[in-house]
Amino acid sequence: MRRGLLALLQNVFKIRPEELAATGWAFIYLFFAIGAFIIGRIARTVLFLEIPDYKQQLPLAYIGIAASVSLAMLAYARVQGRLRRDRTNAITLVLLIAGTLSFRFALQSGSHAIYWAFYFWVEVFGTFLVVQFWTLINEIFHSRQAKRLFALIGGGGVLANVFIGLFVSGIVRALGTENLLYIIGGCMAVSLAAVIRLGGLARTELEAARDRAPVRKKGQAAPNSRKKVFATRHVQLIGLVVILTYIVSTLVDYQFQAIIGDTIPGKDDRSAYLGAFFAITGVIGGVIQFFITARILERFGLLIALILLPSAMRTGAIALLALPAALAAVTFTKGAENCLRYTINDSTLQLLYLPLPTNLRSRAKATIDGILKPLSIGVAGLLIALLVGRLD
Repeated sequence: MRRGLLALLQNVFKIRPEELAATGWAFIYLFFAIGAFIIGRIARTVLFLEIPDYKQQLPLAYIGIAASVSLAMLAYARVQGRLRRDRTNAITLVLLIAGTLSFRFALQSGSHAIYWAFYFWVEVFGTFLVVQFWTLINEIFHSRQAKRLFALIGGGGVLANVFIGLFVSGIVRALGTENLLYIIGGCMAVSLAAVIRLGGLARTELEAARDRAPVRKKGQAAPNSRKKVFATRHVQLIGLVVILTYIVSTLVDYQFQAIIGDTIPGKDDRSAYLGAFFAITGVIGGVIQFFITARILERFGLLIALILLPSAMRTGAIALLALPAALAAVTFTKGAENCLRYTINDSTLQLLYLPLPTNLRSRAKATIDGILKPLSIGVAGLLIALLVGRLD
């Protein structure tokens, strides 16, 4: 049985026996990290839709995301290089678990202010989970391994959509939306265990990456200035792709949430619908991630892989214009984004980071994923605020 599994992994996913343990734990880490983020987004969306005039409030929430996530990542950038990467991730996960469980008790008040704060919190912890995961994995696997293994590892996030989505859809009516926060904490705890295990398996690689990082002397200028990060056209290209992706994605997300709020009346019914949505798009995304992503990258290259997402979004936008108030139309548009953004698009973006030196790579990821992404969401929020009344 074990030999058969190893042969399957070698033949289909090109994974070598010595890579199996680290790849498996990376897969588990991402599965439960993305699982926590998915449940968080379901809960935060459903709770926010309980606020009166949520259509007018959502654009302000996007602007708030830009501010809260950017400030959190700016603070993180000042301390992220002081410890070995796995230890930084482990400490962060402990803090995120404590913060999430604190929100569960705060939600008992039923205050709309808590709904607002939780909306921001989900985006903060989601950003940390994704940024820290890929930063750690980029230090464990070298570029040749990444081209073979990132599609498989990234599949952990895709499968999380399926299984976590089905789980939420099936249990939320009995459990209640607010109690999903306990499940979020449990998912983060499993990710914490995976980080600890990866730290043991890849100690040599992580120590080497730590040693390669430049040491800043007392009084020396900080090495993480945005000017230095964006000094190369390569990093500028990554930043531009991310900005355009997240502006369009936020416009679609607003339509998706607003139409769900108009169409589905019950709080737990909305959670169930969102769970089913993530499950279905996860199945489609899983097929893409495991059987199509690597082949597209190998045969057609990075440029074609990056073009697929905007092409699909354009098709969805045309459908949405044809049926502007239809739940099916907006679900198709959002689904097209989910199926490609977290599969081919994310895997391709991670490969774009690999040519960068280790120290620049970690700072570029922290700046782009932690600052440019939320700022792009904030810009989209400003656009929506100007257009509210036309988009709904």
